[in-house]
Amino acid sequence: SRHALNVGVDAAVRRFRDNSGEDHDDYTIWAGGRVDVSRSGFLASEVRLAQRHEDRESPDDAQGFERTAFDLNSIVISYEIRPEANRLFMRLEGEYRGFAFEDSLGPFGPVNNDDRDRRELNGTLRLGYTPIPSYSLFLQGETRSIKYDDQFDDAGFQRDSDGDEVSLGVAMNYSGLVFGDIFFGYRSEKFNDPRFADIDGPSFGADLAWNISGLTTLSISGRRSVEPTTIVDVSGVVQTRLGLRVDHELLRNLILGLEWSKVDEDFDGIDREDEIDTVDFSARYLMNRRAELVLAYSDRSRDSNPITATGLRYSRGLISISAKIHW
Repeated sequence: SRHALNVGVDAAVRRFRDNSGEDHDDYTIWAGGRVDVSRSGFLASEVRLAQRHEDRESPDDAQGFERTAFDLNSIVISYEIRPEANRLFMRLEGEYRGFAFEDSLGPFGPVNNDDRDRRELNGTLRLGYTPIPSYSLFLQGETRSIKYDDQFDDAGFQRDSDGDEVSLGVAMNYSGLVFGDIFFGYRSEKFNDPRFADIDGPSFGADLAWNISGLTTLSISGRRSVEPTTIVDVSGVVQTRLGLRVDHELLRNLILGLEWSKVDEDFDGIDREDEIDTVDFSARYLMNRRAELVLAYSDRSRDSNPITATGLRYSRGLISISAKIHW
């Protein structure tokens, strides 16, 4: 009933019928835990070591003969005080993420990805008040610092940046039927390179779920953020995400899922805007407590406006069958 410890390993081994050069293996090793400092407060931490491969549609993809591999290591430490008689709560979280991209071979020779290696430090403080048990009001502040290993990238730009965000929001939980949070705020991103203008503007975030019945759940998500990039002349990508998902338990051991998402990307510094539309369907067959089979279909498209040397049009239809085993 007190404290917790979790450790785990997962792997995704992907093999393609055509274009075997796209074959790749991803994995994650993690460990985390929670210490209940008091009845209302606990300290939590998690460490992850992962290897990932960049998707072909990524605007930063170097277009090598094989997918770009990178290591992603992260540490998260948080402290949370839950509301009691005074109805106040607090959450403080710090996160470190390190990216290390491997060099690749392209049609014009070796591709140097060392200038993409970076370290990110994120800090978030949420202070809230719970007037009634079903919902809370909160004020949240977030700060982020991005430092690249190379002072200048291959195009001669300084990519280091610092960002801050302040927002107001509501967290709710109505008897487990409707729960989640939503917030609106303002974000500012400043860059070390004097050729890059600051990115300022409104921000928002949402993560809400509605248990329509004991068998069906509707989820809504959204976020506006500024993502780092190494595209020439682009300081950052203003990304707006919206998503809608329905999960339905058709049988006790068969769960169907349907999700739609839309992402708009505005490349600050050049005339380029991308739209990414995705529709995902999945059927999860739970064989027992530790094993499941997943049949999935994903349809994804990216359109750049206008089409330029850096823009692209990309579409993908993917059918997959997966087996998952949990220990």
